[in-house]
Amino acid sequence: MFAALFPSIALLAVAPVCPTAAADIAVTEIRLKVVRQRLSDSPDHYIVTGVVTNTGGLAQTPGIGQSIALVRDGRVLATQAVPALGAGVAYTVAFAVDRPRAERGAPFPATLRYHLERGDRLRNDCSGTNNTLSQTL
Repeated sequence: MFAALFPSIALLAVAPVCPTAAADIAVTEIRLKVVRQRLSDSPDHYIVTGVVTNTGGLAQTPGIGQSIALVRDGRVLATQAVPALGAGVAYTVAFAVDRPRAERGAPFPATLRYHLERGDRLRNDCSGTNNTLSQTL
């Protein structure tokens, strides 16, 4: 009813749409590979990979600073720099994590979080809505 009485105000509440002349970064995939150790006291090695994709209509501007972080239980385990991406270009990141053998078989919740550290946000990551992907592996 509020929108019917004040249609122009209701339009202001809608999330902004990315301009076609902008980059938009999305974390699109997380995968896990486990390298099990045979020695009884050695931790297992986990390799977490993810894909960061520029789903926008333009390339990001050169010289920007951006990274992706591997987050588990609210704690950043590692970060990796990501180069400026062209339109439609995907970039794979990989992180190595050791995990105690006692946790073997337990779920591994992981989050990949994109962060633009330097550069114009509207031009290099216009929406920000798809910058985090969480998955239990």
